[in-house]
Amino acid sequence: MTLKSARLKQWGRRFVKWLLTLTSMKAGVIMVGLCVGVYVLPIVTGHTDNALMNFVMSIDHRLFDTMFRLRGPIPPTGEVVIVDIDEKSLKELGQWPWPRTYLAQILRNLKEAGVKVVGMDIVFAEPDRSSPRNYAKYFEELAGKKFELEEGRLDNDVAFGDALAEEGLKVIVGYVFLTENDGLLNPDVTPPCPQYSEPLSGLSKRIRPADLRSAYRPVLDIPAIADNAISEGFFNMFPDPATGIVRKVPLFILFQGVLYPSLPLEMLREGLGPRPMVLSSEYNWGIKAVLIGDRVLRTDPDGQIAINYRGGQKTFPFYSAVDVYHGKVPKDALSGKYVLLGTSAPGLLDLRATPFDNAFPGVEVHANLIDNVLAGDPMFYDNFTQIGLTITVIMVAGLILSAILSYIGPVPGGIAGVGFLAIILVGNYRFFFLQNQFLGVTFPLLALLAIFIVVTLVNYLLEGREKRVVRGMFQTMVSGDVLKYMEAHPGSFSLKGEARQATMFFSDVAGFTTISESLTPEKLVQLLNAYLTPMTEIIMGSQGYVDKYEGDAIMAEWGVPFPSENHAELACFSAMDQQVKLAEIREELFQRFGHRLFVRMGMNSGTVSAGNMGSTRRFSYTVMGDAVNQAARFEPANKDYGTDIMMGNLTYELAKDHIEARMIDKLVVKGKTEPILIHELIARKGQISADKAEIVALYVDALRVHWERDFDGALERLRKVLHIDPSDGPAKALIERLEEYKVAPPPPTWKGEFVRTKKD
Repeated sequence: MTLKSARLKQWGRRFVKWLLTLTSMKAGVIMVGLCVGVYVLPIVTGHTDNALMNFVMSIDHRLFDTMFRLRGPIPPTGEVVIVDIDEKSLKELGQWPWPRTYLAQILRNLKEAGVKVVGMDIVFAEPDRSSPRNYAKYFEELAGKKFELEEGRLDNDVAFGDALAEEGLKVIVGYVFLTENDGLLNPDVTPPCPQYSEPLSGLSKRIRPADLRSAYRPVLDIPAIADNAISEGFFNMFPDPATGIVRKVPLFILFQGVLYPSLPLEMLREGLGPRPMVLSSEYNWGIKAVLIGDRVLRTDPDGQIAINYRGGQKTFPFYSAVDVYHGKVPKDALSGKYVLLGTSAPGLLDLRATPFDNAFPGVEVHANLIDNVLAGDPMFYDNFTQIGLTITVIMVAGLILSAILSYIGPVPGGIAGVGFLAIILVGNYRFFFLQNQFLGVTFPLLALLAIFIVVTLVNYLLEGREKRVVRGMFQTMVSGDVLKYMEAHPGSFSLKGEARQATMFFSDVAGFTTISESLTPEKLVQLLNAYLTPMTEIIMGSQGYVDKYEGDAIMAEWGVPFPSENHAELACFSAMDQQVKLAEIREELFQRFGHRLFVRMGMNSGTVSAGNMGSTRRFSYTVMGDAVNQAARFEPANKDYGTDIMMGNLTYELAKDHIEARMIDKLVVKGKTEPILIHELIARKGQISADKAEIVALYVDALRVHWERDFDGALERLRKVLHIDPSDGPAKALIERLEEYKVAPPPPTWKGEFVRTKKD
């Protein structure tokens, strides 16, 4: 393979790896596009009335209600009051319906107080059964003669109509539309006759009947009442079918091709003066707004306006109807006010659910609407703001969330997701709801949740794939706990090569060549397995990584691939535990295989290059570097000193607070020129015997004296060592060297180093 093709292949592998790292990010981008598409497609095709959008809207409404409760009550303008047919009035004036002469008296008292306009949230669809003329025939029979009554005499409805018609009093009577076919529509039904109505044919062609709320038939006041009122308006409300909460009320209802105004709208027209004007949307079908006076009432396409509720029930001034009837209400409390006549009595069944209350007087809903218009703060919904912000939030927040999940992890991603949730909800409340704009945020929140779930799932699958790679490479080389950590934190180590601080370990069975020649292959394998198994368990149990086996030799590392601050300490403890275990099984192995095993071990710490090494088709995780080579040289150097475990100076410095060791020599290993301080590992800290401690002190003192060329002084100290322990290997080795120095002293440049000229 040429150098150019090798480079191309290397770059190709890097490119493929880079693409794989972007998989989860691509999943996030795809989900962002999908969510935007799911949102935009129904809008473009005009199929917004679907299960998903209805579900989203229902949650938006719940959030909307919660924001009202979070905001709390706000004071009304003080221009709207309610005359209430309450329990007190029913108790004093009798059960409903009252004789309409009572209502006539209430109207006259309101006129005298100087109210601006009166709206009656009541429909008088039948004549007053309590009118005296209804009992004329009965009295004629009692009197035995016929009474000649003038038209309208002793008729409560006429008396009520006269009160309605009095000059200086503006009364809007109410009626109701039935929107369902009840089979009672009279082809010759008299339509409502308000002062203002708008034939649909005279409006923009963008307003179609299908876009509006339509009625089947009206239930009107009787002519004696309706004909004497200044105008009339319907008081229908359409609660949310899912929750029964009234959030919006219609300003218009379409009946027989004509738009008819609501009771509040007619009251406002009379109070504010100019004729309302209906505006259509330029970009979609339906009503956009209604102009009345200098107020712009922004509506839904079907002509409904969202109410900015002032608070719970009785937020507005309520005056008992019986008090108004008796003239007990101060005139200044009513003068110049918009007055609504209605009921809060539970028995009269005009209670509604609102964001603040489940039993809210319907008449107070109208009061809220009128007050909203007078204050210029009704809630409104802007379709273009909704669409633009929804798409923007999904794209911007979705891409950021995907990037965080892809490149940082699920926990920061979850924190970011919660942060986006808080920002969206708080931002919606602060910058839209408190500015009287209704903005739905459920769809972007659901979109971000979907993005989070999908990207996290993709990451989980990719992580599972990465864990399988890690498990396949390391499951037989590290302990279960270490393996679980590596699977859970694949970023804690690198498979592509990096500089790491580690401690390397090499061990070899002394005289193994002779042993292998005396055993059959089957027995040799059994012996190796019996020896390597407990040694491996000890290494793995101390967080070590078994790099490889070479016959009887073991290569292991601490600090890679599993990061560890105390890698030198762990390696030292493992080496000592292996020697202890070997002493335990030595006689058992001798009984089975006829050989007693003795093992030499070498350790060294330093910076290494760790990662996958080998060919493109076959590779393994290992370490390389000068520190590795020195550790490999220390293992056979044990033979020169009669020791079992030898380690470099850096290993000793890192672990000296936890171990007992003896400095042995300044050693220059094969292939090197600089001397290295080497140490014999003896025991854990504090577990050295008094004799051994004295031996270490005498030996180290002899070593330093001989570096100063006082060979006789060194020999004297070493002989004291042998007197304590005649088998001490380092002392014997140094005595032999000193005897040679006395015959042939080292050169003047010598600084105490011993040059080892062989590898094994």
